[in-house]
Amino acid sequence: MTKEDIEKAAGDYSGSALGFRDNKAIMEKHKAFVDGANWRINSVWHDANEKPDTDKRDLLLIIKDGFGKEVYVHQNAYYMLKYGCVRWAYIEDLKPSTYGK
Repeated sequence: MTKEDIEKAAGDYSGSALGFRDNKAIMEKHKAFVDGANWRINSVWHDANEKPDTDKRDLLLIIKDGFGKEVYVHQNAYYMLKYGCVRWAYIEDLKPSTYGK
């Protein structure tokens, strides 16, 4: 999801997309939506120094390749503990949620 996607969804949700950008309450709702979306995206990622639960084996790792570029790799916790990474997330946490349905 890009920043533009989040901004568009926030505009649709808050009503700011209809041109009500002078309304403080609408713009607060818009900002709250953007802040919540960014929190959700970033909340699943863990720092490299945080150890994963080895029972939840499937991880998405961000590693640096030989050229210093960040690469996403689907591996297990044992790989991450042995070789390290930049950041990591549980695959389960990246799947769409059915919360509230």
